[in-house]
Amino acid sequence: MQKKGFSMAMAALLAGTMALSAGCGPSDPGVIDNGEYLEGSIEVKIALAGYGTEWLKSIANAYESAYPGCLVDVKEVQDRNSLSAQIVSSANTADIVVVVDSIFSRQADGYLVDISDVLKETPDGFETSSYDRMNPSLREFYETDDGKFYQLPWVSGYKGYVYNMTTLDELYGEGNYTLPRTTDEFLEMCQDILDTSKAKGSVVYPTIFTVADTYASFLLDTLWWQYSGETRDQFYWGYLPVKNADGTTTYRKCETVEDFRNLMYGDPGREKSLEFFEKVLLSAEFGGYAHPECDKMNFQEAQTSFFGNGYGTNMSKSAFMICGDWLNKEMGDTADDSDVRFMRMPILSAITETLESNITEGQLRAVVDAIDRGDAYDASLGVTEADYARLTECRFSGMVSGDSHVMAIPRLKRNGETKYELAKQFLKYVLSEEGQALFVIDQNGLNMPYGFDTTGFLTNEFTDSVRDVTNDWNYHMVVNYSYKSPLGYAGGLACPGYIESMFFRADEDATEMLERFNERNILQADNFLRLIV
Repeated sequence: MQKKGFSMAMAALLAGTMALSAGCGPSDPGVIDNGEYLEGSIEVKIALAGYGTEWLKSIANAYESAYPGCLVDVKEVQDRNSLSAQIVSSANTADIVVVVDSIFSRQADGYLVDISDVLKETPDGFETSSYDRMNPSLREFYETDDGKFYQLPWVSGYKGYVYNMTTLDELYGEGNYTLPRTTDEFLEMCQDILDTSKAKGSVVYPTIFTVADTYASFLLDTLWWQYSGETRDQFYWGYLPVKNADGTTTYRKCETVEDFRNLMYGDPGREKSLEFFEKVLLSAEFGGYAHPECDKMNFQEAQTSFFGNGYGTNMSKSAFMICGDWLNKEMGDTADDSDVRFMRMPILSAITETLESNITEGQLRAVVDAIDRGDAYDASLGVTEADYARLTECRFSGMVSGDSHVMAIPRLKRNGETKYELAKQFLKYVLSEEGQALFVIDQNGLNMPYGFDTTGFLTNEFTDSVRDVTNDWNYHMVVNYSYKSPLGYAGGLACPGYIESMFFRADEDATEMLERFNERNILQADNFLRLIV
């Protein structure tokens, strides 16, 4: 059995007990139906984060011009977590919330309005619905089993490794290096960066980050998905893989504590992924590849150092940093002297253990080269056609912020003055050609996950690299099912997080860390078993 969305029981709870789709329309307080559209004012609260808020203010201004008699009050919220709390409060004043953290728990408890009609209508400027143009990975993620939507992602939000091309050019010479294709090659390059820079008398640290954040989990889930595929997705729902006699795999839900223990220890993909980070996140003081002051920096200071501006008196440069496409807005003037680019996610070298074909690390790199060139399948590469297709999907995949950065309409509002239909009208405008274009303009070419053609829009070197790597129509967006599954948002299923701090000082290795998390989960097995739907 495959668990892709909320259960029908959960969907029934949303539809039946809360009656969320009931909007007041023209009868809402302060809303006028002029025969063409609704007039009135709404309040939109947006969490202040990496992408900024100017994109939404621009859209609101354009909307007010296009719809005379409509007003949109955009309010920035500094504390991103407070928006989730406001959703469940009758003191809430917002008609729309624009969040940067998952609110699936609010959806499950019935606090969000059904906005399926917003997505399934064809917005101005397009010939097909936003639903049809939506990235398939995110569409499947947000759609309930009965075909409804309560959240709309407002950004694709690609996550992965970024590299300072200026730093690498200075170290190796322009064009004298190749970006790593596999995780083993990444580790080899890290060692070479250290060795080469030391030989030249000025150390360059291969990686930099802050232990205060958990950006490494972006890549952990990506590499885990590369290795385990659907088995990784089903893990978050409490479903065990079952190998059938015909070679296919199906899934059954855990029913006993022993089942749950097998779930925790049955998939080697998590440990294989964690092993990659043991040296990548380990301080160079202890034989690893990380800047030795990562435990002192906040994320802004880590970024500033990565851009080549140093940290305090330490002017050492760094080559790679885990981040996302929001770096485009965060760079500002601090990166003026550096050319920073987004790179394709390396293939987990251990994936060869899971292929039909028996290939070496060298052969894997050659296959990746062929994929990057766009070559058609060729049996001389030494892999089956199925393996080639799988490796191609892995090469064009990665975690995204679109699995949590969403727009939603809260059901509750102060004094009951809900304006559901007026709020939907604005959301439809956000997804219109004009709305998406304004987003693209503000974000230097980055777009929402609805297939908007950004050809002809002004970009920069960084956003060009993001688009070259991803392309919405081909990219598999790896999503975090712990956001959506009750095991995550209600049970607190513990998967390795904040691994930066645990690996930085060599407090644990991958096996020890994973065992600690697994055993913590197993102690709560009875609770998790009750939550599996």
